[in-house]
Amino acid sequence: MLLYLRWLSLSGVFILATCKTYMVCQSPTMDISYTLCDERNPPIILFEPCVYSINGKFRTSISWIPKMNLHRLSVSVDIWYGPMTVSERRTILCSGEHDEFDFCGTLKGETVHTWIEGRFKQFNFAKGTYTINFNAFAGEQEECIFCGTINLTIKV
Repeated sequence: MLLYLRWLSLSGVFILATCKTYMVCQSPTMDISYTLCDERNPPIILFEPCVYSINGKFRTSISWIPKMNLHRLSVSVDIWYGPMTVSERRTILCSGEHDEFDFCGTLKGETVHTWIEGRFKQFNFAKGTYTINFNAFAGEQEECIFCGTINLTIKV
């Protein structure tokens, strides 16, 4: 039994150590990095400008090749600040009718490229580290097609 517990603890460390961390942004005001659940098809993510200010604007670019058709697509995003949940959100992005996003209807294997713009004052981040868990679900059975964790450190 002791041997089994030792193997279990070592295999957990090995699995965690094999996750690749992608650095998106590193500056004197903030750092942004992410890890993925499935690294076989990593997206290309750009964040600009890499500067945090309460009234600042940001723009995020995501390029990715989905492994399923995107006729129905929903995302869930949970934001944590230490042990506290800051936000939990699930949003339907593509329903198949009157979709506002241009990537809705993208077929498996086609490239998705989209920009997301926002303002930091929408979120009111305090100094510290935030953990943002995200999942994307596609199809009628809502299969997980994309997931990961973003680490956001606000330094000012």
